[in-house]
Amino acid sequence: MRRRLLLTLLILLGLVLKAEDRTAINAVQISVDQGLSHTDVLAFAQDRDGYIWIGTYSGLCRYDGTRIDVYNSANSQLQGSRICALLYAYDHLYIGSETSGVTIMDPADGSFLKHINLPLNSANYLFKGEENAVWACTDDGISRITSLSDGYDVISWALGGRVESGCTLDDGVNLLLCGAEGLFVFDTESGKCSPISSIFGTDILRISDNDYVITSYSGT
Repeated sequence: MRRRLLLTLLILLGLVLKAEDRTAINAVQISVDQGLSHTDVLAFAQDRDGYIWIGTYSGLCRYDGTRIDVYNSANSQLQGSRICALLYAYDHLYIGSETSGVTIMDPADGSFLKHINLPLNSANYLFKGEENAVWACTDDGISRITSLSDGYDVISWALGGRVESGCTLDDGVNLLLCGAEGLFVFDTESGKCSPISSIFGTDILRISDNDYVITSYSGT
């Protein structure tokens, strides 16, 4: 199971500080008492209007700095309320759920545009690709969702196990992926995987052109 990010969400304000004022950090705690739909927060994203979108085990929350609005399978077109992944890309919000695939939303007006089924219908992590593509890490492998003028094209690759996280490499062809099977490079043209390490990776952060931070169940 993908690790929980926070029991309650902390919004940190004032992280960009003047050199002479390094301690002026405001921490505002957002929890169920303020309207968060669940104590377990698994993902968050910010759209171009500044709204913070929060994925929990009981729905999708939109936070405007004061108020929290909750979207779930009972009050919206979301087909699942256990939200595991969020990505704001190409002016749309991509919402990945534990058992209901990916839903694409227009955050500007709150409309739900498309629901996309994936292998095993899991979406553990989402990251941006090339040319209007979004990649979804699933319990079965990896799927590419491409926005077209007349809809969405979906291609999936079964990789023999759950993929926890990933990112694109500079060439736009290869992906760096991690999961229970280890850390590996996936060639999207040939469909082949090249193992790098047996470490059980849980998340990938790219910090420069050739440097990455990999979190795992045995450290970073």
